[in-house]
Order: sequence, then structure tokens, then C-alpha cells
Amino acid sequence: MQELAAAGRELLDQQPRTSEELGRLLQERWLDRDARSLAYAIRNLVPLVQVPPRGIWGMSGRTTYATTETWLGEPLCWI
Repeated sequence: MQELAAAGRELLDQQPRTSEELGRLLQERWLDRDARSLAYAIRNLVPLVQVPPRGIWGMSGRTTYATTETWLGEPLCWI
């Protein structure tokens, strides 16, 4: 799980990605795993934010994620 989380974090630190894109890229490394399941795992293992734009002119867009640290520009502080 740690290796998967690190790989997902690395991909999302490069640029925001949709779940589909993230899953497809992770599946290149774990060929025997379902791409959708890999993306879901990252959504549960890594603190993420949903980046704008989500909806444009009353239409829904694809959900795109980035790591919270990348989005905020600083590491998370766990108290």
C-alpha cells in the first residue's frame, strides 16, 4: 500500500489528473490490477483536493485531483 500511495502521489504531484487517467497510469506498473481500483485506493490513501474547474457554464466537468500539499504549496501539518 505504501508503494502504491507513493506512486499515486508522484503522478498527482506532476499534474492534476482524473481518476481514469490516474488509474490507467498506475496500471502500467501493476498490470494485474484493475485501473479503477488503483485510482480508488489513491483517493483513500493520499490527501487530495478536487481542483477547479468542476462545472463550466452550468455543465459538469470531469473531476480532477491533485495532492493537497501540491495544491496548497506546503506540507500538511498533522497535529
